[in-house]
Amino acid sequence: MKKDLQEMVWPVENYTDKIHTGIKTMFQLRHWLTFTIPQMREHLVRGYPWLANPTAKQTELLDKIIKTGIQKLIQSGKVKKVLSVVSVEPQWQWAADVVENDGFTNVTSEDSVAQTDEAKKAAGRRAIGGRTLWKLNGKACLGLLHK
Repeated sequence: MKKDLQEMVWPVENYTDKIHTGIKTMFQLRHWLTFTIPQMREHLVRGYPWLANPTAKQTELLDKIIKTGIQKLIQSGKVKKVLSVVSVEPQWQWAADVVENDGFTNVTSEDSVAQTDEAKKAAGRRAIGGRTLWKLNGKACLGLLHK
């Protein structure tokens, strides 16, 4: 069922996909840099003027969409979460350019990345939950927390 433009948070079709594409492009074009969520939001507003001057509801939703976009990129192995010696804010960087001795520490575990073909296929379109990713990666369920 297709939403009417008045029902959408932004009057743009497929805005989630556009935002996710904007995030991926940002990482690809500036692969040597790390980004925080506020920096990603600023980048997206520059690329998509319809994101400018958001309401509180739009800002909250944009941050959620950014987080799921990051999660999808992590699961596909393209982006890693890193810790910096100079910042306490969470940061992410293009995976191929994470240099741990350059003031950053990779904190993305292998369990956060899709490893099997089935997991890669599932994570290719949308970010999937951690428990689902764990199962699709063929990990044995350990105890009640992973059922």
